[in-house]
Amino acid sequence: MHRPPRARASAIATGLLTMAALTVSAPPAGGTAPAAETDAGVTAGAALAVDAALAVDAVEWPTHCLDAVPSGPADYQEAFDHRSGGWAGGDGAWPISLPDGRELWLFGDTFMGQIDENDALLPGWRMVRSAQLQDGACFTPVTRGTTSAPTSFLPDQDGVIFWAAGGYVDSTVSPAVIRITASGVCPGEAWRVCTVKIFTLSASTLDVISVSSVPYDPDALDMPHFGSKIFHHGGYVYLYGRAGGFQPDGPSAGGPFAPGVYVARAPDDELLTGSSWQYWTGSTWSATVGQARPMALDFPADTNTVGLAGLIPWGSGFLMTAKQGPLWFLGPQVYLWRAPSPAGPWTVVRDGAGQPVDVTAGTTWPQLRQNYGGQMVTNVPGTSPTDPMVVFSTNGAGCDPDEGNPCTPDNDVLQNVMLYGPHFRDPLGLPLP
Repeated sequence: MHRPPRARASAIATGLLTMAALTVSAPPAGGTAPAAETDAGVTAGAALAVDAALAVDAVEWPTHCLDAVPSGPADYQEAFDHRSGGWAGGDGAWPISLPDGRELWLFGDTFMGQIDENDALLPGWRMVRSAQLQDGACFTPVTRGTTSAPTSFLPDQDGVIFWAAGGYVDSTVSPAVIRITASGVCPGEAWRVCTVKIFTLSASTLDVISVSSVPYDPDALDMPHFGSKIFHHGGYVYLYGRAGGFQPDGPSAGGPFAPGVYVARAPDDELLTGSSWQYWTGSTWSATVGQARPMALDFPADTNTVGLAGLIPWGSGFLMTAKQGPLWFLGPQVYLWRAPSPAGPWTVVRDGAGQPVDVTAGTTWPQLRQNYGGQMVTNVPGTSPTDPMVVFSTNGAGCDPDEGNPCTPDNDVLQNVMLYGPHFRDPLGLPLP
């Protein structure tokens, strides 16, 4: 997830405040900002405003190889539990399949540095956002900057850091490019999401081609932060967010956008054409963001940025995974919803006893941890569209010696990096396709 290096205050209070802070604000006014951009894959006309256009080189770190190509969750756990060589742990783990057969795994906050024999970080570590390239059985961490002074894979802008929401390869242009949406977190604002950007990268070199703005106003009251999660399917990119996603306290009472999870879409070859974006109204798609309405959910998911984990096609419809409840981060539980379309309506999947299915059932930890994420993965070796793998992340519970909560290897990620990072499981209780 996205947390400071060492969580302060009590685990529950600090976790609840910082998780709730992942929000944003803004309503109507759905226009697009014209821009003159000539980078690969940008549609002429009503293109989105471009904040940067620069060839920021990718920097590769030492490669670690398994004995064989991963065949399931245990192998991926082994791969990403490898913390020597400079990559000491990151959260997220969103894979994008590249045209050359490699997989690009996107990570959020990442410790880059060396660890000792007890898995504690040694002096000199840095926190950036990273990626890992999987080539068969081998995994190579990737950042920007240098190995002595790494910077984020999705470059920071004016102090704003970016957490990747997912991405896809746009092969409608030549050469193919990678489109990644990312939530921008403002410095000094309790980890508040204050913007969403679209990064365009070279699919071959991973160099940054451009960074583009979204076609809605993040400062408008109660605006859903469309793009904080994305899903690419059937020629469209679906961009999800919750009302008030840019506001620390969520949507206002009686505001222009009702509480809930919203979705927009754009043709996958026109993601950077703002006039091509459409917003779900509850019954159809509209080009006007002010007409957007929340998706129907029969067992409302926690609509925090990290609550809605992801979607996959399933049979003739779709499965959505999400956390649920006000204290969802205290346990690894990940629940399932099913719908006939990416816009819903969503019905929770229940077991034979009528209880919501938890696809991570049976997962326990020897100490209290924060738990978040829970996306299904179907596109990497060892998985398939009918044999997915669920991926979620954990962080230490946090410590505060001044409040009588000493820092130990059981709660402090600086003393034990293995508290932090992705976890891979075979999902339990999946319905028939």
